[in-house]
Amino acid sequence: MPITWQPPAMLLSGLDLPGSDPDHIDVPRLHQLVRQHKHPVQHAARVLDTSISAVRYVLDEHPAPAAEVTERSARSTVQIRQRARREVPKDVLARLYLENATHSRRSPI
Repeated sequence: MPITWQPPAMLLSGLDLPGSDPDHIDVPRLHQLVRQHKHPVQHAARVLDTSISAVRYVLDEHPAPAAEVTERSARSTVQIRQRARREVPKDVLARLYLENATHSRRSPI
């Protein structure tokens, strides 16, 4: 994962900036909204009367929890795994796994 830095939000205290204040976004409501629509960020911004940038910022700071696993989604996941086992040769799968594991452990510096 690349190293990132954000300036502390306190640097913005007292400034009269244009746009919506992300601190006024109801995070649980935002999480609910992003799960209900085909274009979740735009939909949430419209419903919450805020900017898309503010919604994206809040979601970066407070990602929505993973969706609950339903019987249908669990069945779908099992089917995807079974198909992958049938269609991807073991040696290819092992190579991809090892390459990914090696790549994810590399230092971003």
